[in-house]
Amino acid sequence: MASTTERGYGTRHQAIRADLLATLVPGTTCPRCRKPMHRWQQLDAGHPDDRPARLGFLPSRLEHRGCNRGAGARTRNALARARRRPALDPLPEW
Repeated sequence: MASTTERGYGTRHQAIRADLLATLVPGTTCPRCRKPMHRWQQLDAGHPDDRPARLGFLPSRLEHRGCNRGAGARTRNALARARRRPALDPLPEW
């Protein structure tokens, strides 16, 4: 398994997360579930699904940890299903 840094969650990501946590206004809504977030909850630094950390994008917002990791699992599962799906037969030439 790749290291934290290799997966895009190194020192810079962690510093941005700390800054986001420091500036969190209690009750701010989670961008995924729309429920309020508070400092006592487990929060992750997240980013929109089209801008993953593994491609070098930096986090831009806080999300509930469960929301963030659930979204990542759904993305990974969809990619795995796409890889397992058999290739379509080419259309016959008429």
